Amino acid sequence: MRLNEVGQTMFVNLKKNAQYLVNNNEITVKCTEENKDQYQDIELDIDTGDQESIFNGKNSTDLTVCFMKWTESTSDATYKGKIFVDNVSLTEVTNEDENYNLVWADEFNESELDKKN
Repeated sequence: MRLNEVGQTMFVNLKKNAQYLVNNNEITVKCTEENKDQYQDIELDIDTGDQESIFNGKNSTDLTVCFMKWTESTSDATYKGKIFVDNVSLTEVTNEDENYNLVWADEFNESELDKKN
């Protein structure tokens, strides 16, 4: 994710049915002088503990990665700034062996969302 206005704030989370946060997990990304216009890697930790993986079963198709900006003002950096998102992947790490299982990915290099991954 790349932000282009110092002071800009962005929220990233994973939701079920586009409504409910998975494990109340949300990351706040802020634009500073040091990271302005530079891509930042974002990683959500969605450890389910002893519960069944959120990627198993019929509900896994109801997952949504959300990139949100929210502000009450029409003049601050969050409102004015642009957000660039590229190379998104959804992976699962099993606790036993820490091997990654690619669940979904898109390079965003075509005009439509890649639904076959």
